[in-house]
Amino acid sequence: MLAGLTIDNVALIEHAQIDFTQGLNVLSGETGSGKSVILDSINFVLGAKADKSMIRYGEQSCSVRAEFAVRENSVAYKTLAEMDLEPEETVVISRKYNRDGKGSIKVNGCPVSATMLKRITQELVDVHGQSEHFYLLQESNQLKLLDRLCGEKLSALKAELAAVLNAVKADRRALESIGGDPAERARRAEILQFQIEEIESVAEKQGEKQALEERRTFLANVGKISSALSGAYASFSSG
Repeated sequence: MLAGLTIDNVALIEHAQIDFTQGLNVLSGETGSGKSVILDSINFVLGAKADKSMIRYGEQSCSVRAEFAVRENSVAYKTLAEMDLEPEETVVISRKYNRDGKGSIKVNGCPVSATMLKRITQELVDVHGQSEHFYLLQESNQLKLLDRLCGEKLSALKAELAAVLNAVKADRRALESIGGDPAERARRAEILQFQIEEIESVAEKQGEKQALEERRTFLANVGKISSALSGAYASFSSG
């Protein structure tokens, strides 16, 4: 849960400290009062792309600090542990961006990369804008939600199924490597059978093989024989 947000020099906000409570929190105000800036600040601290236009006029940098309350058994808590960031029940993320395009990101005081930040924040917050409810209409997303609802028991079953499917795929690849699919193997067998029958129908005669080999040798040396005869003829002619 987002527990607190501190904004400094973001767009028209010079400084703002917002504390959130359990349950539904509503931000209301007239157009131009800064509601969108607050949402932009949240997206910024969650890892969204930044540019100089978000820095307050006349300032050299902007920064946002967000505090999240997480449970010890949550995915976010486990993710922090996997990244060696010493997980706590309060996660503090701070991000700063300068006019020169450089910036810094820290999680519980430890510097992290933008990739690491996104990996952490994807388990902390879901940001939904106008028409983003269509996310729930996609079958793949519905399956993900059901999987998360079923928890570790389903994850174990999916891991077993994945192992079986991988074994089946490996067997199929091995089978294909020795002759393709059943239709291809049948076609190849038919061709080979035809070739065998063609060879057997020749009915080789006695001494035919030797005669053919001699004929092949002769034909292979026709060029040399012709050249030798031409040389001999030239010698006789010149005499």
